[in-house]
Amino acid sequence: MFETRGLPFVLLDIVCLFLAGLPLAAFNLGKIKPYQRGFFCKDEGISYPFHHSTVTSTVLYTVGFALPISCVSSPT
Repeated sequence: MFETRGLPFVLLDIVCLFLAGLPLAAFNLGKIKPYQRGFFCKDEGISYPFHHSTVTSTVLYTVGFALPISCVSSPT
């Protein structure tokens, strides 16, 4: 294959780690404030009519168990 222990790959890992940590640092240092608003039960902006599930439990369980098993057990 190819060598993955060289200095360029280490620097690339450090840059990726830094970029992934930027949003967390921005929130923790208080530079970005989340939008906050009050809550009350009769708020028309957040009230929607009830809809039944679009995916049945049977399909959810079947795909949830079969997909990971087929991915792990398939030969590469």
